[in-house]
Amino acid sequence: MLKATGDGMFVAPADIEVSGPAEEPRLIAWSAGGERKVPTRLIDLQLGPDYVGCVGVLSHRTPLARLIEGDELLAAAAVPLRTTTG
Repeated sequence: MLKATGDGMFVAPADIEVSGPAEEPRLIAWSAGGERKVPTRLIDLQLGPDYVGCVGVLSHRTPLARLIEGDELLAAAAVPLRTTTG
C-alpha cells in the first residue's frame, strides 16, 4: 500500500492494516493521516501454494490483474556474456 500511495517510507507500515491471508484482500485501516481521495483496491495474486500476495491500486474502478510467468521471457532475452582468454 505504501508504494501504491506514493508514501513509501514516510509512513510506518504499522500505521496501515490490511486483511489476513485467508480473507479477501482489503485495506482495513489507514491511521497514517491524510484523507484518501481515490479508493484503494487490493487484488489477490495467485502465486502458488506456498505464497500469498496482492497488488495495491488507487482507482475508482476495479482493476483486473493478470499474473504472467517471466521465466520464458527472461530466457529468451538472455544474452550470453562474451568472454576473452588471454
